[in-house]
Amino acid sequence: MRTVFLASLRTHLRRYVAAAIAVIVGVAFVVVVGVLTSGARSGLMDGFGAPYRNADHVVSELGTKAAIALAERHGQNASAIGRAMLPMRAGDRLFPETAVGPIAPSEEMRWQELGSGRFPAREGGAVVDVWVAQAREVAVGDRIRIGEGATATDVRVVGLVESPSTSAQASVYVTWPQLLQWRDHPSLSLGRMAVRGEVGRLPEGAKVQAPEAFVTEKQTELNNNVNTLSVMLLVFAGIALFVSVLVIANTFSILFAQRLRDFALLRCVGATRRQVARSVRREAATG
Repeated sequence: MRTVFLASLRTHLRRYVAAAIAVIVGVAFVVVVGVLTSGARSGLMDGFGAPYRNADHVVSELGTKAAIALAERHGQNASAIGRAMLPMRAGDRLFPETAVGPIAPSEEMRWQELGSGRFPAREGGAVVDVWVAQAREVAVGDRIRIGEGATATDVRVVGLVESPSTSAQASVYVTWPQLLQWRDHPSLSLGRMAVRGEVGRLPEGAKVQAPEAFVTEKQTELNNNVNTLSVMLLVFAGIALFVSVLVIANTFSILFAQRLRDFALLRCVGATRRQVARSVRREAATG
């Protein structure tokens, strides 16, 4: 029976390989879904609370005009979170949409991590995210133009920074007075504010929370979104596994049907029912 078993494997090798590939694809799909979900959750969560770590309160659900008024009222004790999408020109290269965000006036409220150079002390200076600088071939000391038309401004890159918070990330960061140059630009969005000390009177619809409560709430929302994505991907993984089962079942049903005569011949030459069944189980286990 061992000789018959080995001969069967050689004869139907392609079918067994197809079944094995189906199993591998299905299992790999499930593993990849798990890795991607874990990576997405880690990437979203890491550094999320960085912009609020030295604040006493977080004010959210603000309109841009209300955020500007609140920031002006609190001065050094406020750090606005948001960005404007503006064209940027570096040398002879034009980048149509670049996220431009503000740097907190107070050093204690700055959440970007300085990699090289320095933060700008006044208008006319900017820091660039290190990955953006690498992709766009921008270095400390270069001059870039931000904006278009009457609001276009030349600034000098005085430093490179890392942005640990994906929710507040921008490509270029300028001083708060510099950002207000584009206060009327339709793409400017300032929806959150980190505040030290008492918040005072808030505009209608605004929400104030402790930094820990705000970060926990947003992390829960992000986690739920990642879980939803995970469920969707697992549905496709389940479909892949179901197809794998169909391929395997179809493979062995075809092989079994084709070999009914072989089994009958084996019984005629003296093989017992148990030996034939054992041979089939071996092939199934091998496949």
